[in-house]
Parts: sequence; C-alpha cells; structure tokens
Amino acid sequence: MRRGYAPFDHDGTAASNTLEYAYDDFAVYAAAKTLNDKPMADTFEARAGYYRNTFDPRTGYATPRYADGRFKDDMDPLQTYGEGFIEGNSWNFSFHVPHDVYGLMQQMGGEKVFRQRLNELFSMHLPEKYYADNEDITEDCLVGGYVHGNEPSHHVPYLYAWTAEPWKTQEWLRTIMNKMYRNDIRGLGGNDDCGQMSAWFIFSAIGFYPVCPGTDQYVIGAPYLPYADVTLPNGRHIVVKAPKVSDRNRYVKRLLLNGKPYPHLFLTHRQLTDGCVLEFEMSDKPNRQRGLKPEDKPFSLSSLTGRAGGESWDAHLGAIAFIDKAPHSQGSAIYHALIQDPDAYIRKVACEVMQCLYFTPEDSIPQLHRLRYVLKDDPGVSAKNGGGGYVEIFYSSRHVEKSFKNNDTARVDFETRGVLLHELTHAFQLEPQGIGGYSDNPVVWQLIEGVADAVRVACGGFHDETDRPKGGNYTEGYRHVGYFFDWLRRNKDKDFIRKINRSCLEVVPWSWDGAMSYALGRKCTADELWKEYQVAVGDI
Repeated sequence: MRRGYAPFDHDGTAASNTLEYAYDDFAVYAAAKTLNDKPMADTFEARAGYYRNTFDPRTGYATPRYADGRFKDDMDPLQTYGEGFIEGNSWNFSFHVPHDVYGLMQQMGGEKVFRQRLNELFSMHLPEKYYADNEDITEDCLVGGYVHGNEPSHHVPYLYAWTAEPWKTQEWLRTIMNKMYRNDIRGLGGNDDCGQMSAWFIFSAIGFYPVCPGTDQYVIGAPYLPYADVTLPNGRHIVVKAPKVSDRNRYVKRLLLNGKPYPHLFLTHRQLTDGCVLEFEMSDKPNRQRGLKPEDKPFSLSSLTGRAGGESWDAHLGAIAFIDKAPHSQGSAIYHALIQDPDAYIRKVACEVMQCLYFTPEDSIPQLHRLRYVLKDDPGVSAKNGGGGYVEIFYSSRHVEKSFKNNDTARVDFETRGVLLHELTHAFQLEPQGIGGYSDNPVVWQLIEGVADAVRVACGGFHDETDRPKGGNYTEGYRHVGYFFDWLRRNKDKDFIRKINRSCLEVVPWSWDGAMSYALGRKCTADELWKEYQVAVGDI
C-alpha cells in the first residue's frame, strides 16, 4: 500500500500478487460504489490502478520490482519459476487486468501491440523446458503459449472483445474447447480446481463468460452447441439457439436478444436472470464490423474514469514537446500570437485526424508515445520524421511569414492547421503491407501522401475547389488522391477514408484495385473509379 506494488525482495510472487491485489481492490471499489460510500470507493478505485506499477515500461510486460523501484532486469516472460509469479508466467499473467482492459492496453504500448501479443500467445511454440518439470502442465494443456489448464488465463481469449477484432474470441474459443475437452480418460486439459475447468466450458459453450466479476457483465463469445436451455432458480429460462453452428461456422454474424438485433459484446446479469432467448446467426466468415462502437464494448475502468481512455482518442497521443528553434524570427512571433497553447492545439488536431482515419478509439491506432513539434527557420514547409511511437514534425517559420503576407492572420491559421492535419496523418495512418517501402515503391508513397491530403480535404484543410488539382491521375499522389478519396467518401461511402486506411491491414499484398474493392465492398478498379470521379467533377 505504501509503494503501490508488492516488492520482489520481500515477496517471491510479487508481480502476480500486485496484479491480483489490484483486481481485489477493484471489487471493493465496485461494492463501495454500489453502497454510495464515496470515500471508500475513491480509495479503492485508485488502488485498483496499482497494476500499472508492475509493468516495466521498457518491455510492456508485468515484471517483479524491488523495494527500491528497480525492475528485475533478466526476467524471462516464458518462465514460471523464480520470476515473481504464482503458477504462471509473465506472458499469461500480463493479461490479468480484467477490470481495466483499456488501461492494460496502454501499459503494453497501445491496442496494436496488445492484439499482437494476444495473437502471438495463441500461436507461439512454447519450448518444453518451460513446462517439463511442472506437475500441473503438460503439452496437452497448451494452445500455443496459452495455458488453459491453469485457470488464471481463462479470461484471456475473451479480451479480443475490447479490440478492433472481437471476432478472434469466437475463433479461438472453439479451438480451445475442441483441444482441451475431449471424450477420453485424459480428456480434460488440466486439473478441475474447484470445478473451474468445467465451469469455463459450460459458460463458453452457452455463449458468454464472466470476465470481470464485480461488474454485472458477461462477455459474449460464441455458442458451441446448436441449442441450450438453462433453467434458472426463479423458474425462468435462458434459451440459446445457434442452428448452423459448427467448427466451420464458428463466427457470429448476428445476434438477436428476445427477437431484436443485439449489437453489444456483453450481456448484463439482469438480462439473463429475467430470462431471455438468444438467437445466434453463425457463419464461416467473421463479421468484422460487429461490436466496434464504443457503446458495444464491455466494461473497462479507464473508459469510465478517463485515465487511459476506452472512449478517449487522446489516449493514443503521449507527451508533446514543442520546441521553438527560431525564437527571434517574425514567423515565431506570428505563430505564438496565433497559437498560445501549442500542446492543446496539436492534441485537438490529432484527435480530428484519428477520427477521420478510424472508426473508434479502440481501433488499430498506432500509439504515439512522444511527439516533438519543432518550429525552425527552414526553406521548406513541413515534414514528419521518426517512427515506432517517437515522431518529430518540423514547421517552417519562413512558411508562416509567407502565409502572413498582407497581414492575413486567417490565412496563417488556415495553412498552419492544414499542414498539421497532413503531417499528423503520417503519424497515425496505417502503412500498406507486402509491397515494399515508401522510398522504393511509388505505390506506397502515392497512398501515404494521398491519404494525408484526403484527411486534410475531409477536415476542411484546403479551399475546396480552389485547391483541387485538375486532370492528372491518382498515381500522382497528394491532392490528386486526396480530393479523389474525399469524393468517394462523399458519394460512395461515408467511411471510405477509414476503410481505405484499414485496407492496409486487410489487403496483403496491398494494391489499388484490391483496396478499392475492399473499401467499397464490391469488385472494382481504381481506374474506373478515377474516370467516374473525373467525369463527375467536370474534368473530362
């Protein structure tokens, strides 16, 4: 309680204890809040966040920490013994924050890293040396590095529900049930401590699971059986129908609750105890659009308190360092007179950019840990450098002076925001996969620069028709693509820019025609769409 974590030099299972104590404190907070005991609720809400203190910022893993504040330097995240965890390793235990999944994402480095680690956990090969001497764990207990036979991991497959790929919960649940529960004398993948292995199967087979007791929510997975009828103590029934479910048809296309479409990824205790009929329409393909809205996501403490931001776009932008390297220039004086709080200004524009590129804050947004924004005397205009979460954007004080010609403050304001929209897009946009890089493939820079100008157009950073280039081709990038994409957004699909950005993950190897077909949901080519656009705007 003094340090906010259990010290490893006094506690051999310090890391897992810190995580478990934080969840315990959340449960006390939840009870105190229900009882309207605000002082107690405030105390334990803060302590529920102590899990953050065991995450080593260098690695993003839960790591034992000494009393003097040092993290254990040689921690092996795959090793169970001697690493500060009880009956588990850091790879599995690092996901043990069921009460604050969005906050956990931030500790790992953002949602993209969080999803990558989930994917790797289920698909990795765990060398035999890590479980050979463990009396509870054998190879039969493993799905990749996920240890189903040891119960602290049981909520982990459901954590995809908080991400941009909730359908992966449905994918892995059936794999786990098929492998860990077989009609054989050795058919249970682990020992049934207090009946938990069996309880997990019953819940998951019906189609939902209590990821975070202390909330009233059960996270929806996918039913294993075509029909189930649960008789409740009050005489009511939970009836689950999934007539087409199978190993192939493991994905939820649509869910009806009492005959009405139900988009959320959770059910409440009251909905279940009142009795209900759940009708699952199953498919052999994932519904990639279902459950992406913030209101469809399950509970997370940070999304309610605003600390790490299930609903906060700002959570993806860390520290901002504004540096004026031309303090005695006229451009600097103009800039500071116009923008008196650069931090707030940059954050506001960054949130506009993210909202243009992504559906929700829980989408696959690259985490920007630090942004250096440099105003300097330079003959250019602006540029973005860096990557991996550490970015620098420079803006020319000479360009500010040029924009201020005829003492036009409004022009400076308009141009400064427009340039920033473009450069911040480079910091947050996704990059096409499987076709090389920006410097060696013209298709990559066509898209990268085109999307940046598309965001600038969509956010009002250009002077409409005045700034639109006439004729040309989308292969020229920049404004040619920017105005083209914005026309598609306004005339074909209001989410076009979001979808063309998403195509960088979904269309591999990336291509113009493949991305256009993905974004518009039908087979089409960039050439035919460009021609339609040119006719529509009167260029041909």
